[in-house]
Amino acid sequence: MLDCSGFVADSIKESRILTHSHPRNDRQRRHRWAAAAIGGASLLGMVAAFAIAPPAKDPGVELTTVIQKLPAPSITLLDTGKPVFLREERVRRSDTIASLMSRLGIYDGEALQFIRSNQQARDMARHLQAGTTVSAETGAWGNLHSLYCGATRQGRNAGHRTQRRRLRRS
Repeated sequence: MLDCSGFVADSIKESRILTHSHPRNDRQRRHRWAAAAIGGASLLGMVAAFAIAPPAKDPGVELTTVIQKLPAPSITLLDTGKPVFLREERVRRSDTIASLMSRLGIYDGEALQFIRSNQQARDMARHLQAGTTVSAETGAWGNLHSLYCGATRQGRNAGHRTQRRRLRRS
């Protein structure tokens, strides 16, 4: 004999789950309405408190306008010369001289032309490897004062003494 009562009970339970929401969801909806009602009542209470509150007592302070000429402060400007900014970048694999100079904040066409035309500067630019640190002293408007090419990444060429070379336009 085949007992189907368990199957019927399970199918009724499933249909109840699918067609009706869980009682916990109903409680949460009721709680949301209660929270909204409490929040609304609190807001109305604050508005009513501000509307009913008496104005502040005026202590009778007299206001007077005072006009007085003040001497101009003495200003002295310090002349520190032309500001020099030092920037430092590492050479990347895909770098050109122009892209490296742009990252260093150098916007000096004459400096780029100098690097391309001067033999010592060209040799220095050719020997730049990825990871080499390059430092530049620039002016406020991106004009190049000096360019330093130096050490490679730490750990690379371990016993090799690195030489720091400086290029300065004359």
